[in-house]
Amino acid sequence: MLYALVLSLIFGLVLQFYLQEQLAVKKQMFRQKDRLTAELMVLLIQKNLPKKNQTVYFKQGQVTYQITSAPSEHVAVTDQTVSNSEGSYIVHLTDGSDFIIKK
Repeated sequence: MLYALVLSLIFGLVLQFYLQEQLAVKKQMFRQKDRLTAELMVLLIQKNLPKKNQTVYFKQGQVTYQITSAPSEHVAVTDQTVSNSEGSYIVHLTDGSDFIIKK
């Protein structure tokens, strides 16, 4: 009886570890998918690069192009800061993810 209890406890711990690993892999894949979606949206609007600050709307979210005139200016979104003298893209996806991609 004690042997069965110990084996079930060990099996439960192994199963819990496996499920936590699977959840971590799934979350990482969703983050990678969101990042690739943001980069694709930026690539699509780079062909018609705007001359001024502009927002382009997609079904998956919106991309804002911001031109910064001085290297000391900062654009901050969700604890990420970018300093850029040329321009940067701020991508807001509909699932709540925010990305900053430098030009």
